Amino acid sequence: MSEQSTQEKGAPSIAQEASRKFRFVIISAGQGGGNIGYTLKSVLPNNPFMIATNTSSDDLNQLNLPDEQKFKIGGRNVNGAGKNRNLAKNYFKNFQSTNLQTEQKMGLLDTFIGMYEEVLFHPFQQTVVIVTFSPDGGTGSGLGPMLTTALTNYVNTAKSFYYGGKEYQIDDITNSIPRPVVIGLTPKCSLESGAGNHQNTIECFVDIQKAIDAKIGHFFIADNTLPSNVKYESTKEMYDIINARIAAPLLKFFGVEMNSSIKCMDMQDKINTLRIHGCSGFMSLDQQNKFQFVIPEGQYATRIINMLNYDETNLGEEERKAEETIRRYGMSSVDTISVFFELDKSGLSVDSMSKDLINSSMIGFFGYKSLNSVIENVRENLHRIQLANDKKHAVVQENSTGFSTVKEDASKLNDRFEQQTMDNDALLDLF
Repeated sequence: MSEQSTQEKGAPSIAQEASRKFRFVIISAGQGGGNIGYTLKSVLPNNPFMIATNTSSDDLNQLNLPDEQKFKIGGRNVNGAGKNRNLAKNYFKNFQSTNLQTEQKMGLLDTFIGMYEEVLFHPFQQTVVIVTFSPDGGTGSGLGPMLTTALTNYVNTAKSFYYGGKEYQIDDITNSIPRPVVIGLTPKCSLESGAGNHQNTIECFVDIQKAIDAKIGHFFIADNTLPSNVKYESTKEMYDIINARIAAPLLKFFGVEMNSSIKCMDMQDKINTLRIHGCSGFMSLDQQNKFQFVIPEGQYATRIINMLNYDETNLGEEERKAEETIRRYGMSSVDTISVFFELDKSGLSVDSMSKDLINSSMIGFFGYKSLNSVIENVRENLHRIQLANDKKHAVVQENSTGFSTVKEDASKLNDRFEQQTMDNDALLDLF
């Protein structure tokens, strides 16, 4: 069927050049964020540029990226945050580098922008910066909200940038020189994670809530707990499925052009949607829950978009299903758009993604203001884990025979382990 006859029938189509208008930059924070970032890099169009940030040199060295695409935070002698998100946050706040030309001391954000300005900005293409991080570790949990918020604040206030040695003035009227948009992407803590992971997640989401309250930052929160009907054969396959579920909704949102005869959502409308501050989520209308971003019940969303497959033989069924879902979750909005589309896979790498993930219909909730219900859900899981741990501890104590009662004289122990002591002054004289 020709493109013209397809349009006359009202069926959606995607101009192949449409996906080329978007230019993606992926910034990962921490090891978990790096895994999510790699998945996004493999499926988004035009081979996105990826920058990996981390406090661990070992984690950075494991990434198959050129050294110039790795950004170490914390200084030469720092190697990881050890699941301590406050330590990672201190590395961010106290990071300093010296400009080789001016010898001026610069903080982390100035250094990062200075190194990657020509990556983060582009004079003619619309750049979308996606910051990926895990909420339950140390580095990503600490850095993710701060990096997303700081980059958003910088991008939103920048008036110009340098590209190819030339300064360009950002044009917010005609978008001839577009302003980049920054979004954060993080999963919710898995139910199988430990108490420390849940505590980090709670604190990470509290930091995200602070950004929302300050009206800075756009964050997507994904549920990475696999439904019981999803089967996998290895841990690697499990994480591949989880990362695919996290990436699929964004791929669909960016990769489609909408049918103007039903509802039109062009590229600029998508960008404006992503500039709405607050948390957002996607939800599959598939009953098998092939992907599920976190949707807090009873929330007001700035924009709700029903992104449904177009089916001439059964128009209205998916709309009804979407309306029922919105009503069931108690979501409300002054701006609800019904959009029908089919995804043109030309130019998109979907080999590693399940076709079911790509083809299923979904609802996008953009810009809800509170993570309270999500945080409370994580707190409940943490409480459950703590009670289970207390029970295990009690069982161990009841069945324990105690520690060894064998005692040895201290001098004999010193002889056996050949321990020696020296006067402190004499010891220092050795160096």
